[in-house]
Amino acid sequence: MIRREIVGGHALILQHDHARLAAQLAQHLPATARPSERVLRAIAMHDAGWPIHDAQPTLNAQGLPLDVFESPPEVVLPCWEQSVLLAAGDDPYAGLLVSVHVLKLSSLAASKAHDRQAVFDLNCFQHRQIELQTTLRSKLGLRIDIPVKLGLAVQRGIAAEEQLRWDYAMLSAMDSLSLALLCSQVPFDQIELPGRRGAKPIALRFAAHRDGLALDPWPFAAPSINLTVPCKCLPSRPYATLAAFHAEYAAAPPAALDLCIEPAAPGTGTAGTARPTRPL
Repeated sequence: MIRREIVGGHALILQHDHARLAAQLAQHLPATARPSERVLRAIAMHDAGWPIHDAQPTLNAQGLPLDVFESPPEVVLPCWEQSVLLAAGDDPYAGLLVSVHVLKLSSLAASKAHDRQAVFDLNCFQHRQIELQTTLRSKLGLRIDIPVKLGLAVQRGIAAEEQLRWDYAMLSAMDSLSLALLCSQVPFDQIELPGRRGAKPIALRFAAHRDGLALDPWPFAAPSINLTVPCKCLPSRPYATLAAFHAEYAAAPPAALDLCIEPAAPGTGTAGTARPTRPL
C-alpha cells in the first residue's frame, strides 16, 4: 500500500493499482520503444500478490497506515511470492520477469540490517525464486546451463537473454515511474529507462509535486499524460489500534486521484498544477 500525503490527510493506494498504472504508462511509450503485450502483462501483474496485505492493511510504529517503503520482510515476502505465482500462472514469461524483479528487491532488502529470522526468511525466499526461475526457463526454452546473477545472464550477447534483460529493465523503469508519481517520497531522484535495443539507457530526471510529475527528457508519444488511480482518503492521524484503523478504512468511500505527467518546463523542473482527490 502507498500512503500519499494530501491536503487534510492521506490517500491510500493499493499496490496492485500502482502496478496497473505502471502498465498504463508503458502503453504511452512510442511504438519503437513500447514493450510487447506479454511484458505489459508482467508490468501490470508485478504486484498482483499484494492483496495478501492490502485487503487487511497494517500500521507502522507511529500508528499510521504502513507504506510500501516501510514494509518489513514479513509483510513483503508473501506478497512478492504470490505476485510471481499469479504472473506465472498467467504466462511463464511474465512469471519469470516478476520473479527477476522480486529477486532484485530481495537482494536490496538483504543488504539492510535485519534480525536472524528475517535473514533466514530472505534466504529461503531467494532459493525458492532461483528454483522457480529454472523451471520457468525450461518451459520457455531459455538456457539453464549458463551463469546468472539475480535472474539475468552474466554473459552478454545471447539474443534471448538480452531481450529478457531489456524487458526486465522496462518493468523496473515503469515500476519506478509509477512509484515516483504516486508516492509522497521516493528513495531516488531519477529513473533509468532502457534505450532502443543496443542503445544506452536514458536517465529520466523528475520533479514531483502533490499531484503531478515533470520529466526531463520527455520519453512519451503524447505531449502529456492524464491518469486516474483509485484510492481511499483518511485523516492524517495515528490510530491507537489496528481494529480502529480497519473500521475507518472499510467505511471510507472510494475516491480517485487525477494525475498528470508533463515535460519539465524549461529551467523550472516543475509540471502542471495540483489536482485534488475526488469521490467516485
